[in-house]
Amino acid sequence: MCGIAGRVGLLPPNYDIIPLVGDSLRHRGPDGEGAFNKDRVSFYHSRLSILDLSDAGTQPMYEEAAGIAVTFNGEIYNFRELRADLIKRGYHFYSDSDTEVLLKGYIEFGKSFFSRLNGIFAFALYDERNSRVFLGRDRCGTKPLYYRVESGGLWFSSEIRTLKRLCPDIAKRSDWRQLFLAFGFIPEPLTMFDSVFVVPKGEALEYDLNNGVVNRYRFVDEDSEDFEFGGNLIQTVKDVVTRSVKRNLISDAPIGVFLSGGLDSSIIATLADQMKEGPLTTLSVNFGDGELDEGPYQRAVLEKLHDQNHVSTTVDSDSFFEGVEDFFSIVDSPSCDGLNTFFVARAAREVGLKSVLSGVGADELFGGYPSFNRMHYASAGRAIPRSVARLFGRSKLNIISRLSCFEYPRPICDYFLIRGFYNTQQIASILEISSSSVKKTVGEVDLGISCNVFDGNYAAALETEIYMLNQLLRDSDVMGMANSLEIRVPFLDNEIFKLLSLVPVNQKFNPRNFKYLLKEAFELQIPSEVLRRSKQGFVFPFDHWLRQRPDWILSRLPSNRIICELIDRFLRKELHWSKIWALLVLHHFDETF
Repeated sequence: MCGIAGRVGLLPPNYDIIPLVGDSLRHRGPDGEGAFNKDRVSFYHSRLSILDLSDAGTQPMYEEAAGIAVTFNGEIYNFRELRADLIKRGYHFYSDSDTEVLLKGYIEFGKSFFSRLNGIFAFALYDERNSRVFLGRDRCGTKPLYYRVESGGLWFSSEIRTLKRLCPDIAKRSDWRQLFLAFGFIPEPLTMFDSVFVVPKGEALEYDLNNGVVNRYRFVDEDSEDFEFGGNLIQTVKDVVTRSVKRNLISDAPIGVFLSGGLDSSIIATLADQMKEGPLTTLSVNFGDGELDEGPYQRAVLEKLHDQNHVSTTVDSDSFFEGVEDFFSIVDSPSCDGLNTFFVARAAREVGLKSVLSGVGADELFGGYPSFNRMHYASAGRAIPRSVARLFGRSKLNIISRLSCFEYPRPICDYFLIRGFYNTQQIASILEISSSSVKKTVGEVDLGISCNVFDGNYAAALETEIYMLNQLLRDSDVMGMANSLEIRVPFLDNEIFKLLSLVPVNQKFNPRNFKYLLKEAFELQIPSEVLRRSKQGFVFPFDHWLRQRPDWILSRLPSNRIICELIDRFLRKELHWSKIWALLVLHHFDETF
């Protein structure tokens, strides 16, 4: 994992990108940095050494004979198989890094090679002979890549704050507050800046240096014909997940597993324990709250592991308020979440880990959320006239207020039904603008999802393409890399996607047994109390801690009627803590950048 950035186009004389970028991306890669400058291209790279810790893995990499340069962030899990194939074709390698595989794979196959990559990554590749620069991003958008195209050229970076330094003239979108309060994040490909966008997941941007034209295309291989499905679905799920965890354990640096005590992390820890050479480091974060204490479930899993080094870290109210200042100093895009990931990532780095495996993706792909049983509400809600739905937004009862989502077109209304944040009326009141302005801004967002059938596959699309992409994965990257920590996600492996695309929806999801495919596949390896426990997200007692310090909240927010009313509702336990937190984040971004 690393930080990458670059400027492409007509460069100023003696242009040096390192001092412009360095201290804004160095936390992503504290093990070294480098730059490539030639003609109209300047690439930057800050290195977090995980594969091939030697100097041979230094980036950016440049193959002078072919005129190909690359700066790469992430991991290609199948790089050894790809490397072996390239060796058979006559290529010689001077490193054991996956970056060199990407470079030489492009030399051999051109841009079609991108479809062969299985991993989490973002990259920039310069093809000198054809005057092209490619920006690419993995299937699920696990690794971010922001860019700006103007008449003067192309700029890109792993983080928005770095683009702001490369392009000081970029300005905030006038409507970013409305988008954030509606979704709890700024939905991709938009950002809080007018001319800055996110490279879409699974896609590449091809920039022509001669005329500045940008072409966009999807390179992910969706074809499942080559997938060997033996017919025994449960066994196949077990085999595919096992292979994915094995791929995710490839590392030349210390690697561990987040162990929350839930099903997903327990599966990963159990499989990693069977495969890893040497002790497995598992990490748990706990706090002095009886209702949220997952210690008994964690201990049940640990008792089954053979050779492990377990680290348990406690976060309490004092450490929370101390850590919040650090949180605000690193977050570069508004999010209503991310605090829990920040604390667990910091704990992992403190015990010397450079990479950890996380269970993100299992709920979204295997049906672990209540939303998978609520799609019939989305279908029925379309019978509500939009004029009537709009009136529901004035209700102070959450269950009634949420029905106002049906004033929007789908899939926006369907997503708001299961994960809506502030509704139109509330946003208008908070920002002191008209409801029609909010509705126009939010209603024009293209979420890139279509729906013909309201079933589990549609719920999975909403959770994966919107919630996971924009919140879980973005927060994991920002909070992990702020602590120089790579967070890997085995459940988002290409092979798992191919398998699930072949499984009929009625075999994939069981409305009475969430994630039943995973439970059936690993029932003999996971403690029964973990298998039977009800769904509980990885949450901290933030609501309790914040209610203990209303003075702290009031000191950070403007004092007006609607804000005071919302704080009062939160203190009376009528409003979820994340909505107050979102106001704090909103105010922070109003004052920064």
